[in-house]
Amino acid sequence: MTLRGHSSTVMCLEYDGEHKVVSGSYDKTCKLWDLRRPSAPVHTFRDHTGAVFALRFDSDKIVSGSSDCTVKILRFREDEKVRL
Repeated sequence: MTLRGHSSTVMCLEYDGEHKVVSGSYDKTCKLWDLRRPSAPVHTFRDHTGAVFALRFDSDKIVSGSSDCTVKILRFREDEKVRL
């Protein structure tokens, strides 16, 4: 399986061991993926102005670190939680 959607190098990712993956990239985005529907990301977070180098996630948020010298807490929208 290949997940396609970032426009630059993927620098970090985390897998929950079931069906969710979050990836961070030089394209300044974090993407939330559902491996049961891998053709496109469930959601793209565009909150950083620099490359994303670190991330962790749980059931309702992603915490990400970027070359823009910020740490962001990105909350999942309610409808996304239902789809996952």
